[in-house]
Amino acid sequence: VSFRDEGKLLPVVTIDGSGILVEGTNVLAVDLHNSSAGSSDIAMGATLDIAAQPAGAGGGGIGSTIHPWVKRDIPDDENWILQTNLELYGLQFGDFVTGLMVEVERGDKRFRYAIGNKGGDQLAVVQVTPAATTGTLFSLPYTLTNDMTVRIKRQANDLVFEWRPQNQFEEVYRLSLPEGTKVIDGGAFAATKTPLELNVLFDYVLLSLPDSASSSFDQLIVSEVMYKPEGGDQYEFIELFNAGASTINLKGFKFPQGQPFDEFVFGDVEIQAGSYLLVVNDIESFQHRYGEGLNSFIAGEWGGGSLSNGGEVITLLDDQGLTVLSFEYDDSEPWPTSPDEDGTSLTLSDPQLGGAVNAGNWSSSITVGGSPGATKTVTAFSGWMQERGETNPLAIKEDGILNNLFTYAFGLDISNASPKDATPSPRLVSLDGEDYLTIEYHKRISDPEITYEVEFSADGTNWSSEGLNLIALPSEIIADGIEIVAFRMKDHLETVGKTFLRVVVSVQ
Repeated sequence: VSFRDEGKLLPVVTIDGSGILVEGTNVLAVDLHNSSAGSSDIAMGATLDIAAQPAGAGGGGIGSTIHPWVKRDIPDDENWILQTNLELYGLQFGDFVTGLMVEVERGDKRFRYAIGNKGGDQLAVVQVTPAATTGTLFSLPYTLTNDMTVRIKRQANDLVFEWRPQNQFEEVYRLSLPEGTKVIDGGAFAATKTPLELNVLFDYVLLSLPDSASSSFDQLIVSEVMYKPEGGDQYEFIELFNAGASTINLKGFKFPQGQPFDEFVFGDVEIQAGSYLLVVNDIESFQHRYGEGLNSFIAGEWGGGSLSNGGEVITLLDDQGLTVLSFEYDDSEPWPTSPDEDGTSLTLSDPQLGGAVNAGNWSSSITVGGSPGATKTVTAFSGWMQERGETNPLAIKEDGILNNLFTYAFGLDISNASPKDATPSPRLVSLDGEDYLTIEYHKRISDPEITYEVEFSADGTNWSSEGLNLIALPSEIIADGIEIVAFRMKDHLETVGKTFLRVVVSVQ
């Protein structure tokens, strides 16, 4: 099937599996090919729609319960974490439970334990007995959103039920299992007491083994990737963020060979909780563009290779070789496309929440060049640019005359003045028979983060504000948050000689 729009799903085939699927394990095999020899990427997926049997179709006991449950085997001889994010489509209430469920064998009897959304307004932990009776072990009113992230952990003989209300997982219930209890399987499920239409989306179901994951997993996050900077690869960088509650020493941590560049091993460097750290392509080039104020954030530069403009895997290992993080970014939808086109960076919307593997959690940086080593806050100016569909302060919007920064700073969007009247212009003021050079412009006084500085030059090449004696003239409000400001030189024209004046506009 030839299909060029990578931002959309293309249904290829629908199969009715009601007469095909068997009890136990079913294998779905797909033979997939690129449409031509010149095609280098392809993606596919499958959606499984499950309907419960009619009421009364099952027999008695836990083995005869009839509800959708997509499960897999779970290791019984080690600790594990089973995690998911689920979302109810719209406001749904009723006698139902949906979330994660595991089945255990205690002696010769089976029990099931689950955590998830109960009735549309509760976070609940439930137990299903061998007789198929259901009881609530824990419940908490839940009306925050339609989605929730929950997980079940095996810790020795304990089952730990947790959820993530904000930035960190919180334990809500702990169940001690009798010695010799075996964990059989587990996965995502939905169950209703009576026939009920229930629409729930599971974003993922993740089974992880703590012994194979780093202790820094879910704490150390890639929060920004500058993979296609203006000016060349030498300005590339990766930003790390410590979303945990304690300091992490990165000595021996490494980006392995080719994921995404030549192997880079961290030295004896620490990253404080809530702080950022940078690994850059070339330190000298980075400092030239971003200044030396970020030196304390730079952990080093990688020795060779560069970030792929078309997307690739980024992996970070700890000093034991265990995986801290691993995800693959892309330059096409559903990933933000501006970083591949406009010189912006790829930024994680909320580093505290993580989720780097999900394209929907990423956005393009507010400004060209990104914001290495800093929290991605939305200022009045950056918000204004977003409303205009712009990312580069120095770019000129289609049908515009001035760049975005000047249009904003001189208030052209509010005052409707002409660029000639709003931008700096020279004037002469006569006092007591003497002429004085003045400069006049419109100023956006409603945004204190925009600064204006008058500089002078005797040759039009070398500029400075030092030694410039100016006297402020009365200002005039011409629109909401916009005023006309003017300054005159203290000395009259005959004493200052040839002089140039200009206004330097900056955004903090």
